[in-house]
Amino acid sequence: MRGVLAAESDGNFASLFASFELSGITALLVPSALHMTGWMNVVRHHVDVWTLDPLGRWPRHCTPGRMIPFRPGLGGSR
Repeated sequence: MRGVLAAESDGNFASLFASFELSGITALLVPSALHMTGWMNVVRHHVDVWTLDPLGRWPRHCTPGRMIPFRPGLGGSR
């Protein structure tokens, strides 16, 4: 784990997400998919998103135009 961010709003999300690649971050863990409302597809261009509600992984969009579906549970390798 590289760090923890507790935010009251999404005001700094864009700069945070832009830093993922330079920082070597490949995954983001959030409590709920609702925390990513409006940002999920943007973030998935940079990293895998893991959520606790629903439990599972939203894989990174590696190929432009190809949307990989949500993978429920703790398994599901790339």
